[in-house]
Amino acid sequence: MSAEGRAALDRAIGLQGRGPYVLQAAIASLQAERPVDWPQVAALYCELATLSGSPVVELSRAVAVAEAGDPAGALAAVDALELGDYRYVDSTRAELLRRVGDVDAAAVAYTRAIERALTEPERRFLVRRLAEL
Repeated sequence: MSAEGRAALDRAIGLQGRGPYVLQAAIASLQAERPVDWPQVAALYCELATLSGSPVVELSRAVAVAEAGDPAGALAAVDALELGDYRYVDSTRAELLRRVGDVDAAAVAYTRAIERALTEPERRFLVRRLAEL
């Protein structure tokens, strides 16, 4: 099924497809590969964000930027977003703060994320990450 999906993606790209669905498929395809080409994933998220104007897509782009090796740049991008009470902002910020070495701020962000977690597995994961600080 993966090969069929990649073939369909290749056809769409060959037909000059750069719409949101093609970009999402390309991102998913790259993330299924090992190792993941995080700079390319970040670039595709940048294109998708331009098309969609979605701050949630920008959050995903920031995660890809961090995975590509720039957690400080990713943190700056997340801090510039207007996401209100979007539930994954705090956990994303916590992880980025941990990666840049700001343990105190990471603890605050993890605590807030734990308070907002909707599922027990998510809460356990966040509690574990907080304990690892």
